[in-house]
Amino acid sequence: PFPLRAGFTATGDPGKVISVAIDPTFTMNRTGGGGSFTVTTNNNIVGTPILSAGTSGTYTFFVGGWFPISSSTPAGAYSGAFNVTVAYN
Repeated sequence: PFPLRAGFTATGDPGKVISVAIDPTFTMNRTGGGGSFTVTTNNNIVGTPILSAGTSGTYTFFVGGWFPISSSTPAGAYSGAFNVTVAYN
């Protein structure tokens, strides 16, 4: 399987301006130990996020990232987590 970016949809009062905070980095650890690396996150948020008009306002955004990997990076399954916070302004 190919890695995909994470997708999120914030919901709330239509037309409200929100702020989105995403951890700039997080650690991926090898299942069973013996390896880790740091992921640098990026996202598609451009400008001021506003919840859409309608019955329930929504705002969808995505978070991707990159990480260094080399021939010395141990093979295996890695997992990690990052925080996303959405708040009304």
